[in-house]
Amino acid sequence: MAKYAKLVALPVLALILMAAACARKEQSNAAVPQKPPVHEHHAPHGGALVEIGEEFAHIELLFNSETGSLTAFSLDGEAENPVRLKTKELDLDLRLPDGTALPLALLPQASALTGETVDDTSRFVVVSDRLKGLDSFTGTVREVTTKGVQFKNLPFSYPAAHAEEKK
Repeated sequence: MAKYAKLVALPVLALILMAAACARKEQSNAAVPQKPPVHEHHAPHGGALVEIGEEFAHIELLFNSETGSLTAFSLDGEAENPVRLKTKELDLDLRLPDGTALPLALLPQASALTGETVDDTSRFVVVSDRLKGLDSFTGTVREVTTKGVQFKNLPFSYPAAHAEEKK
């Protein structure tokens, strides 16, 4: 009987030691600080996002270098749904790659599809010959009031800075 007790005791002892080693490893991993998950939004139209407040809302900028058109879409905090703005224009101050300043007034666009009017819309557009052929620029949204809160001087880069870092 003692012979069988030794045969059973050795595998049980091995299991206990392995369990203790695993517990130590889990404890040591728990002590390592983990990076917080990255909270990222993706521009629904493929443009560059401008954050308004701390994820309060967004403006997506979509640029066409061939036509010189710049479109701004007003979006919610998750950059998923349009947010209508009641404004006559969306003013941007651009800094072109050669260092020159270019103030732009993007005009509101109506949409029969969404029922948006020029007095209540989420889309603003400007076309400028000075934008034709550019591949990048920086700037600020001068002022925007969204969901009843006013924000001023919101910086952006086009393409978005994080998009350049991923390349």
